[in-house]
Amino acid sequence: MSSAIAIVNPTSRDGATMRIWTKVRTLLNENGFDDIIELQTTRPGHAAELANEYHDYDGLILAVGGDGTAHEVASGLRGGKTVLGIVPTGSGNDLARTHEIPPLDPKGIVDVIVNGVDRPVPAMRIEALPAPPIGNYPIPKPHSWDGEPENEGRIVRWAFQESDVGLTAAVSRSKFVRAKWLRGTLKYTYLGIREIIAWKRRKIRLICDEDSQEIDFVLGAMMIGETFGGGYRAFPGANPRLKGMGMIYGTGLGKLKMMTLMGPLHKGKHIGKKGIYDRRVQEVKLELADKRDKPIIIQADGEPCMQLPAHITWHPNQIHIRGASSLQWDE
Repeated sequence: MSSAIAIVNPTSRDGATMRIWTKVRTLLNENGFDDIIELQTTRPGHAAELANEYHDYDGLILAVGGDGTAHEVASGLRGGKTVLGIVPTGSGNDLARTHEIPPLDPKGIVDVIVNGVDRPVPAMRIEALPAPPIGNYPIPKPHSWDGEPENEGRIVRWAFQESDVGLTAAVSRSKFVRAKWLRGTLKYTYLGIREIIAWKRRKIRLICDEDSQEIDFVLGAMMIGETFGGGYRAFPGANPRLKGMGMIYGTGLGKLKMMTLMGPLHKGKHIGKKGIYDRRVQEVKLELADKRDKPIIIQADGEPCMQLPAHITWHPNQIHIRGASSLQWDE
């Protein structure tokens, strides 16, 4: 007999999560998981609170929902020995993609939970100013499990898949008020077009491992896995085994250029195109060159809860995640 605690976001994917979770739970019972405690979240941040209560649990903690739910549960468990299992039922499911857990597929999900391998993976520490509320998403608060900020007035979050800033974070933020009827890549493509049209250029100071420059900024992403936004291949080849973060950033891009990048971005063929740069880094600092400019949003694993200035650092072996028995990026 095996045991698990399932932290379930019942509102994920507009309620469809519960239908998928019911099938997954039945299959888990049939495969020896007879002792499953189900805890449902009621508000943003609740999943992290629940996970942190079971930080030293001798069993498997399941995050049932989208990337936001997985991010919160991972944050609450970070630094401990408890293993995170993922039941990906959201619109993006990018953390699950990195660990080859098939989204929305009850049989495939259960196969990974029952027969998968637990791997230690890194995370990125993000310290930045809290973003204002939007829709029903509140102003983010500091959490004890994330640690104390080094600068007064800022908050800390940890990301286990990606942290993106600028246009792409604005796209993710708009999902709280727009296009709730769409799913996956189609949703992010629609929101992307809207945000590109509304985007205003701003200059930022970008410091990567002490290399400083001022650029006409459009978008950037620091990656542990290669995808965000429901499968967009932001940094092809990025994976948790590599040292440091994969980083891409775009500068000096016009609106038409941004539009034409969406197809290549989905296929991972944008690297090397004019205005798109990539590198591997362990530390990144970003701040507005002119503090009077409109704020630029930064997000952690799909949660656009912060704004510049931001300081991002890579840290190895922060959590154990149960993934497929064999991964392309295994040593």
